[in-house]
Amino acid sequence: MYLMVRNQPGNLDGTGAGTVITTRRLTDGALVDCVAAVTAEHVDPMLTPAGDVLVLSTFSCLSRLDKIDPRTHQHTVLRQFDGDAAWASLSPDGTRIAVLNTQACIPHCRIGGCGLDRLQIIDLATWRTLSATIGRPYYSLAYTSWSPDGTRLAVQLGGLDGTFVTVDTHHPDLMHPQVAKPTPHCTYGSPGWIRAGILVARSCRTGNTMALLDPAGDVLHSWPMPPCGGVHHLVALPGSATALAQISTGYGTDSPCGTAWGTQVWQVQPPTVRTITATHSRDPASDEPQLAGFW
Repeated sequence: MYLMVRNQPGNLDGTGAGTVITTRRLTDGALVDCVAAVTAEHVDPMLTPAGDVLVLSTFSCLSRLDKIDPRTHQHTVLRQFDGDAAWASLSPDGTRIAVLNTQACIPHCRIGGCGLDRLQIIDLATWRTLSATIGRPYYSLAYTSWSPDGTRLAVQLGGLDGTFVTVDTHHPDLMHPQVAKPTPHCTYGSPGWIRAGILVARSCRTGNTMALLDPAGDVLHSWPMPPCGGVHHLVALPGSATALAQISTGYGTDSPCGTAWGTQVWQVQPPTVRTITATHSRDPASDEPQLAGFW
């Protein structure tokens, strides 16, 4: 099994190294191969059940979906379309993707800062698209994760609530979604749906944890974070019992935080957690690879 990671995108004018997509060994995080290098404002790699890599990239309100064979590095352009797209995820059976975008794209606006307000679910065989928009202007969307049976989708809801919602993937409705209610003084982020429930980054006044929830938002299990640490990103293997978590450490203003930073990648199969790799840096701005997916 391989871990797939990405670095930060290049410059907004299209120059720079862009995003390098690599595969890494799941046992210890060792580099296996460089699959592709893509220059774009936002890049989302996804792994198909057949072992191919789908790459959704956006640059200046134009998006493209490519298929890459990681064995031969052969690229095939599947679709090009107007508009931005981000936080893509593939359904467990590999037939549909979920993406987030804006109803009115702003050229060169960094994804996430533009107020993503629309969910689209795209059939990869017919390109039939189902759309849903959020009902409140101060909300924004981020992250998508499919339920193990592919019938529902978890989407992070920004704005005042700091939680996530779940919607029907065949009849998506963001005006009246099922909202997960956080426990008092807590917020939920980066949902990753596995068979046991929905994993989230849980931030509370008392500290940060990674939590396993039911769809209503009730906590089934939780794991403490390392000192000065928190969940940066969660990626669930669609339809499986396993997820990967990227943990950022060293952040905060109270001693000993703010003196050394790092990144850990965990393999999560509740109730067990295993550290795959851990890196350290004296510079908080270092360009650490970002977790994108695995198989």
